[in-house]
Amino acid sequence: MGLAYAGFGATKTASVLLSGLTLAALYFLLAAGLSLIFGLMDVLNFAHGPLFMIGAYVGYTVFGNPRVLLNTLPLFPALLAGATVGAVVGRPLRA
Repeated sequence: MGLAYAGFGATKTASVLLSGLTLAALYFLLAAGLSLIFGLMDVLNFAHGPLFMIGAYVGYTVFGNPRVLLNTLPLFPALLAGATVGAVVGRPLRA
């Protein structure tokens, strides 16, 4: 492996490779979701981005930060605001 000879050890090389594979898998999931929705419905649905962002935020607060309760509090007003906008704007559009 080229990284092992560039001053990285085996542990660092494995970490970089696994990190790259993880990021590539996330990009694949986003692209596959957009492609699947567009292929089936002929509509570009850009809701994958906000859902990906919420998932990353929840993952960071749960696994990367010990103060889970304090960091998840802003999520609930955001979810409430989204549900309110969906009910107010979405209901007239569906009728």
